[in-house]
Amino acid sequence: MTHRSKPQLGIPSPRFAWGTSAMLVVASLAFAGPVVQYRPSAPSIDRWNYPFDSAPGFSETGSTFAALGQEDAFPGFSFDQRDGQVVLGWDTNASVPAGLGVCGYRVIGASVTVAVTGEVPFRYDPTYDARATYLIGGVDSDLGRPIEMYGVGFRNGWNNGAPTQSGCPAPGSGFEGFPCWYEGSVDLPGPPFGPCVCKNQRHAFATDALNGVARDISNNVRDGFDPKAFAVGQIAGVSPGAYVTSVRDVTFTLDVSDGDVQLYLRQAMNSGRLLLTVSSLQPAASVGGPGSGEYARFFMKEHPLGNLGGVTRWARLALDVELVTLVGDLNGDAGVDTADLTRFLAQFGQSGAFLSADLNCDGEVNTADLTRFLAQFGQTR
Repeated sequence: MTHRSKPQLGIPSPRFAWGTSAMLVVASLAFAGPVVQYRPSAPSIDRWNYPFDSAPGFSETGSTFAALGQEDAFPGFSFDQRDGQVVLGWDTNASVPAGLGVCGYRVIGASVTVAVTGEVPFRYDPTYDARATYLIGGVDSDLGRPIEMYGVGFRNGWNNGAPTQSGCPAPGSGFEGFPCWYEGSVDLPGPPFGPCVCKNQRHAFATDALNGVARDISNNVRDGFDPKAFAVGQIAGVSPGAYVTSVRDVTFTLDVSDGDVQLYLRQAMNSGRLLLTVSSLQPAASVGGPGSGEYARFFMKEHPLGNLGGVTRWARLALDVELVTLVGDLNGDAGVDTADLTRFLAQFGQSGAFLSADLNCDGEVNTADLTRFLAQFGQTR
């Protein structure tokens, strides 16, 4: 399996300055439908996904770290290898209409930027590190460990809590009546992410959504596979291997040209809520453990300095989504005609994540798509 150290977008996305309110622009570009450029001013959800968090959902910071070599260090307790995770979420339905079906969206560009506090120094590694480098005797050719971004998977009756979903938390969980993403307050914290004494048990977990399946990558070193990161965090102005000791933005540019990432994002747009996980195998430190304690700590929106003097440090989303309003209109001229047929035939037989002629979103342009195209021929909007 190959990995990308610096993911590239399938199509370049325009850049905008960040403001204090959500930016929503509908543009008419050279695509099959209008493009929504969505820049919300704050995340709808940011929660530290750490089973031992005393105030789940209402933490000023969230750390990402590993418990490698410490998974069963304490009697009666066990830990996921990717122990500290951060879940970020945005309710996209107010700006990107939900419920159009997975094929109703093409995500052109997606990136997340969130600042580290610099309280805990850690070495900056902008490249993916293979599983073998974490094994005993493994060799890592560069200093530090990367910070990665993945999707969010669920178990134990949880789901993403979007407007189109229900039944979360599950009956018998003890938190009926609360949405599972209720963040709460210090006095009334939201529902926890799961029991704090077992690995492979947290309700929401990091996933690479490989082949559309929400496999849990929280113990990938133990389980013997390399996950496919949606993105690897990049920090401008810091040299690889150097220590990060001050407030810095970490930017994750999601690889929307990857079929699994594209499908995950389309499903999120259809549901009306996008959830992403920040994760790393940066080493934690505990009594008797091998870790150095060099790991990233991120600003959450509850932090008093998270938006000081107009400078935003909590998670910022940049999302560009094409809305497919007329199936088969490949040139965006509001009709399905011979010009679109020419474009369709040029892509026939190709496979990939970002093909406008892939009308059923299965990653291939074939006779199934041709059937759909011919059924729409002559239609206008």
